[in-house]
Amino acid sequence: MFANHSFQLDKGLVPYPRASRTGGVEIAPITRVADVMRCEVLFIDYDDWVAAYLYDHGVVIDSAARTRAFIEHQAPVLLTGSGRLYAAYRNGGPVGVLALTEVDEQTAEVTRLYVRTTSRRRGVARALLDRASDDARSLGYRTLQARMLSFMHVARDMCEAAGFKTKRQLDALTALMERKL
Repeated sequence: MFANHSFQLDKGLVPYPRASRTGGVEIAPITRVADVMRCEVLFIDYDDWVAAYLYDHGVVIDSAARTRAFIEHQAPVLLTGSGRLYAAYRNGGPVGVLALTEVDEQTAEVTRLYVRTTSRRRGVARALLDRASDDARSLGYRTLQARMLSFMHVARDMCEAAGFKTKRQLDALTALMERKL
């Protein structure tokens, strides 16, 4: 279920983005392992949320192993320039996360977009998505994708409001959405 990270991203000439502020929320790039660990609880919450939904549909995943694999294997790849990780902070604490990975030279994918329940419906996810979209464009990508599970109604609505369209249904539970940059 992880995004394809078997790529070699050679876009190192583009400077890493700085933090930006939107509506009381600071969106900042995660650039150090310590920052990943500071946001670990959000990655755990995301995987538990997905696992609970999938369990209700007869699919069993080990959410702890999935989080561990992300933190130990995929996040370090994203920190080395083969993608981007972002955190949203409110009052100094992390309230949201998003990963941006490369699908191919023209296409990036938004993954692990998650906002803590107490900060939802306050523009946090949209601010993360807008920041990732801007950076993807500056990195030379022409298309941004997002995979949506059928229970992610709010995320799907937010992506549609941001210009994403459903490209195709990948399986009974997952749709691929896409937006031109």
